[in-house]
Amino acid sequence: DAAARSARDEADWPWSAAFVCSVMRSAGIRRADGFEFGQRHLAYIVGALRNRERSDHARPFWLVDAVELRLEATPRIGDLLCFNREERPGRWSQHSYASLRQEYWSGGHQNVEPRGSAHCSIVVGFRTEPSGGRSIETIGGNEGNTVLLQHAIPIDRSGGVPNPAASHVFGMIKLTGC
Repeated sequence: DAAARSARDEADWPWSAAFVCSVMRSAGIRRADGFEFGQRHLAYIVGALRNRERSDHARPFWLVDAVELRLEATPRIGDLLCFNREERPGRWSQHSYASLRQEYWSGGHQNVEPRGSAHCSIVVGFRTEPSGGRSIETIGGNEGNTVLLQHAIPIDRSGGVPNPAASHVFGMIKLTGC
């Protein structure tokens, strides 16, 4: 079971991460700007955490945690929403800013290449739903190696995400320091 899951994950992670990296490169983003290009979403998620923990204003990609996303860090076009992935039916990865910080910053593994299941999608817009509520539109390399437009992440009147956990969102990579 673990071997089959690992083989499946190895097959689909690089494609979706490569899609995000390709979009960022096409937008003119360079590694020197602070975006850690990599085959796994966690490479740039942890890179953004490290930029923030260093308070590195020369590298403007910073990771924001779910609490900030809910209360003060409103998503903008070009930001990356960071999701936990379903590792098997009903079982999701459990990443959070705190757990990643412990593992890859204060836990002594600052130079370790991050591994694990996560996903990022790019915020491309906002939509008013028929119910009158608003939601975030994102694109990302998803299921079946396709690029899907999604708009299932509700936002409140101030633009915050009221319940990130409901969408398995554990953070966001901001294009500028917060």
